[in-house]
Amino acid sequence: ALLKLLTQPRVAPATYAQLFIALKRLDDDGLDATLQDFANGRGKFSSLGLEARLNTFLEILESAEGVVFARDKIKSLADAAYHGDAHQDQAAVSYARIVEQSGVANAAASVLPLLSHDNPRVRSAAYLARFTLEPGHRTTLVGSALRDADTTVRQNILLRIATDKVQLPDT
Repeated sequence: ALLKLLTQPRVAPATYAQLFIALKRLDDDGLDATLQDFANGRGKFSSLGLEARLNTFLEILESAEGVVFARDKIKSLADAAYHGDAHQDQAAVSYARIVEQSGVANAAASVLPLLSHDNPRVRSAAYLARFTLEPGHRTTLVGSALRDADTTVRQNILLRIATDKVQLPDT
């Protein structure tokens, strides 16, 4: 019955996430293949847009129940989705948020190309992901973000510093 729900039209990313979590808890034999098809937009997921697929992975990472999945597995699926499809700016923002939420130690390199993206929302999301994943490089990273041409990028990094109560050394 859960597999049938996956093929329903207009399923929200949060619903997909909960369905995948339930299938994982049930130790579904075909889940890995289904997730690969989902990530790559193949088969029954061929009409599902990239943003919906990425937002599903983000929902899994942000859900308390998402702990049933290894974070690096979700990041790997998101990599397959993002790099295997043409994407718009919002997809790049979602991808950067997935990278950040994954907490995977070497994931910061995944967003390096996004630091020079034309859209300031994408650059901001990439800076925030690196800020989270590379605490040892925060001073340099903040310096770069504060030199960005867009005020939103600069504001977002300053807000993250304040929210996380991070104290940067004087330079």
